Amino acid sequence: MSRQGRTSYDPGPRDVAAGLTDLQGYLMAHAALQEAHTRAESFADTMPWLTTPQREEVIRLYAEDDMVRNRHAWRTIHRRARQLNDEYTARYEELRRRLQRRNVVGWLLITVAASALCTLAALYR
Repeated sequence: MSRQGRTSYDPGPRDVAAGLTDLQGYLMAHAALQEAHTRAESFADTMPWLTTPQREEVIRLYAEDDMVRNRHAWRTIHRRARQLNDEYTARYEELRRRLQRRNVVGWLLITVAASALCTLAALYR
């Protein structure tokens, strides 16, 4: 099979994950824009006296305002998610360090106990 037209780039798992995340973000933003436009049209429909240019302006302004509010909400959610991630990561690291300390102490105690038992066994032979 000919390799013409192909690149030697082989995306790794992180590249694929980042690409999927970007695609998901794009699709969510596009869906939000469509929803904003639909809500704007419904709002404009409640005002049948508007001329066509006025109706289009109301739809544009309403959708714009809706997207501004969406962006603000997304940023707030993103900021909080990062905050929680940082808190959980710090907590996880602290728990992991404590567990490692306990494991070391446990192995030391087992080693000391085994040495003591071996010493006692050797003394009583």
